[in-house]
Amino acid sequence: MDIQVLYLQQKPEAAAIIARWFKEEWPDFFAAVSEQTIAADFLQRTNTNTIPMALLSLNNNSQITGTVSITHSSITTRPQLGPWLSGLYVQPQFRHCSIATQLIKTVETLAPQLGCNFLYAGTSVVQLLFKQLNWEEIEVTPYHGQQLSIFRKKITP
Repeated sequence: MDIQVLYLQQKPEAAAIIARWFKEEWPDFFAAVSEQTIAADFLQRTNTNTIPMALLSLNNNSQITGTVSITHSSITTRPQLGPWLSGLYVQPQFRHCSIATQLIKTVETLAPQLGCNFLYAGTSVVQLLFKQLNWEEIEVTPYHGQQLSIFRKKITP
C-alpha cells in the first residue's frame, strides 16, 4: 500500500477525525476530555518546522489512515524527558501495512531539523515495533492502569 505523509497543517480538518479516533481507541484515558478539546490540542500541532507538529498518513484514495506527533511532553510522570514521538495511531483496518513504521521513520527524519538529539516514545501496545526500529527500551512503568514501555532513540543528522 502506497502511503503519503503530510503535515496536519496541510489538512487541518483532520483534527476532528483524529479526535474521534482517540476517544474511541482510548476511552478511559480521554473520558473527561471532549472531542472538541482533543481536536483543539491537535490544531496546536499544525507547525511544519517546530515542535509541536502532527503528521498524517493518507492512502491512494486520499483517505486518512493514521497520525503521529512530535511534542515537547507526553508522559506526565516523566516531565524531564523529551521531545516525544506521541499520538501514534493507525486505523484498525490499515494496521499491519507498515503505516506506523513509515510514520515513525518520517518523524526520525524530521527530528534533526527540529534540533532533537533524542526522541522518546511511550507505548503499551507496539513495543516490538519500536524494538525492530532500533529504539532502546529504557523503562517499563505503570501509567494510567497499564504497563508502559518508554523508548529512546538517538537522533543522528
